[in-house]
Amino acid sequence: IIIGTLIRNIEKKTVTDLLTNLLNLRGFFEVMDRKFKEKKPFSLAIIQINNFRNINDEYGHSVGDAAIKISGERIKEVVGEKGEVSRITGAEFAIIVNGEYDAESVVRDCVKKIGERMEISAENHSVNCYLEAIAGIAEYPKDAKDKDELVKWADIAQMHAAESDGYVAK
Repeated sequence: IIIGTLIRNIEKKTVTDLLTNLLNLRGFFEVMDRKFKEKKPFSLAIIQINNFRNINDEYGHSVGDAAIKISGERIKEVVGEKGEVSRITGAEFAIIVNGEYDAESVVRDCVKKIGERMEISAENHSVNCYLEAIAGIAEYPKDAKDKDELVKWADIAQMHAAESDGYVAK
């Protein structure tokens, strides 16, 4: 029993982002593989925090880390049981929204929640941060037949959101 528990803990750590405690890139791809095997509709959203580098540069990495952690918590809070949340790069999150939910509405709520004021304590003072995020959404099976294509279309939609001064694009 103890060895089984240790193995499960090690396996969990290999798919978990240390900062946010969300799934990491490896965990994200494992969920994607499972979703494609199920052959049920779902949506993939990729959310990029735009001004994150400014937070790191102006206030330091401890404040930047706190802002990423809070962003992850806020996204997870909005998504809840509607899907899975992963931190796939420094300031980029992926959300897999189950097909029975309106992905665009879920993602808009996430982007809005990220943009709310964050108060972060750092070295004997408090910092108020305001982050901006953009998101792109792609749907399986409508937009893509495999995970690489789905990620590509979500990335392209995200670029369209950035170019159009919008926050979410499909």
